[in-house]
Amino acid sequence: MADYQIDGISTSFAKLYPKNVPPNFEGTFIFCIFALENKNQLKVKIMAKNIFKLNFSLKSQTDKSKPALIYLMWTFDKRYKVSTSLSVIPEFWDAKTHSAIISSTQTQAVQRSYKRVNRLIAKMCDKILNGLYAYICQERTSFNGIALKNEIVNVISKIETEEKVEEEKKSITPSEYFKNYCDNVCNKTVKRTGTFRCKGTQTNHYSVLSRYKGFIEYTHKIDSFDLFDEKFEEDFERYSLQVKGHTPNTVAASFSVMKIWLTAAEKEGLIKDTAAFHHYKTKASSPSHQYLNDDEIQRIYDIQFSKELKEKYHIDLKSKIEDTRDLFVVACNLGLRLGDWNNLNNAVWDFDNNVVDIITTKTKERVVIPISTMVKEIYKKYDGKFPKVWDKTSTNRHIQDCCRIAGIDNDVYQLETIKGVSVRKKYKKYELITSHSARRSFATNLYLKCKNAKMVMSFTGHTTEENFFKYICVSKQENAQMAQQFFK
Repeated sequence: MADYQIDGISTSFAKLYPKNVPPNFEGTFIFCIFALENKNQLKVKIMAKNIFKLNFSLKSQTDKSKPALIYLMWTFDKRYKVSTSLSVIPEFWDAKTHSAIISSTQTQAVQRSYKRVNRLIAKMCDKILNGLYAYICQERTSFNGIALKNEIVNVISKIETEEKVEEEKKSITPSEYFKNYCDNVCNKTVKRTGTFRCKGTQTNHYSVLSRYKGFIEYTHKIDSFDLFDEKFEEDFERYSLQVKGHTPNTVAASFSVMKIWLTAAEKEGLIKDTAAFHHYKTKASSPSHQYLNDDEIQRIYDIQFSKELKEKYHIDLKSKIEDTRDLFVVACNLGLRLGDWNNLNNAVWDFDNNVVDIITTKTKERVVIPISTMVKEIYKKYDGKFPKVWDKTSTNRHIQDCCRIAGIDNDVYQLETIKGVSVRKKYKKYELITSHSARRSFATNLYLKCKNAKMVMSFTGHTTEENFFKYICVSKQENAQMAQQFFK
C-alpha cells in the first residue's frame, strides 16, 4: 500500500487478493495509475475498478484417454485464452478446483507429473498477480486487455524457462558434472597466482573421478546429487579402505577434490542440502616418508651403468635408467617435483651467480636455487639439454633400481592402515623411494644443516611452515640429537 497527496487529496494504490490463492481465483484490483509530471508532482491518469477472474480449463477433444492441453482463460474487455503447455488426462481433472487429481491408483511417475501440474498452476496464479502489480507500478500508463494478455503470456513463458533450467539441472548426474569439471580444470585459475592449473592437477582429479565411479558401480547406488549426505562420507571411506585398500591419506585427498566439485555444483544450484559435504574430512594422519641423505645420493650418482651391471640387475640394455638417475639427482639437489623435471631446459641457468631460476609447474612460484657441483656436472654432461621424463611409473621403477644397486636396502618398518586396520609392515628402503623423495631429501638435508625453515622454504616454494614440515623426514633420534645443545 502506497499513499500519495495530490492537491491535498489522499489517494492509494492497492492490490487486494487472498494470500493463499486457489487455482480458480477471483481477485479485486483497486488501483490508481499515475504519470510522473516532475520530481514532486504526480497526476492521476486513470482510476478504475475491475473484477478479474482466471480459469484453467481443458482443451476439448474426442479421445478422453489421452492427455488434454490445459488452457488459461479470463475475461477483461473480452474473452482471452492462452496455452499453459501443461496437460492432464480428462479423467483426472477436477473442473471445480481447476487442478489435477492425484490418486494412489496412479503410478508414481503419473503422481509426480500431476503434482508438478498443480504446482505450476499455483505458481502461474501467484506470478501473474505479482506481475500485474509490478507492471502497473512501472508503466504508469493506461492498462487494457492486450497489455494484460501480453503480461500473462510473459509470465507463463518465464515459468516454462525456469522449469526447463530446473529439469536440466536434475538430469545432470554427478559423474557427468564431475567429468566436465575434470575436462576443464586446466582452464581454471589459481586465485593466489592468477595462473591456470597444471596438468598434474587434472590427472589427480581424473583419479578421484575414477574412485567415485568405482564406488557407484560397487555399491549400486544411484548417481545423484542427493547421494552426498553424511552417510556418503562413511560409505565411501569404508569402500576405499576395506575394498580398495587405499590409505587414509588417499581417502582424505579424494574428499578434498570432491568438495571442490560439490562446491561448484552448489553454486550452480545442483545441490539443495549443502550441510553435509562441507564437513567431509580432508586431512588424515601424516604418513611416514623416506628421504635419502647426502651419502646415499652420492652413491646413486656414482653408479656406472655398464652392460655387465644392467645384466646383473636384470635391467633392459636399452633402458633410459641413466637419464632418470641424472634427473633424480638434479631434483635431489634442487628440490623439484616430478612435474618440474621437464622444465629444466626452460629454467634460467646463471652460472656467474651460481643459481638457477625456475617457475614451478604446480604453483607457478618463482624459485631461485643455488647450483651444487653435482648439478653443474650433470648440466655439462647434457650440454644444458636435459632428457625428458615420459612415464611416472617407469621413472619410479628406475629410481628404485638405482637405490637397490647403490645398496640402499636397509630394513624399514612402517605403520600402515590396510582395509581399515593398522598394520606394521617391513620394507627394504629402496622400495619406498619415488620421484617425490627427491624433494623431501632436498628439504630435509638442507634443513638439518641450516636449521632455518624460512630459508629452505624460499627454495622449495612452500608458503606455510605447516606444509613445509610435512616434507621434513626427521626421525625421533635425529630430532633428539638436534636438541642436545639445549640440554647442556
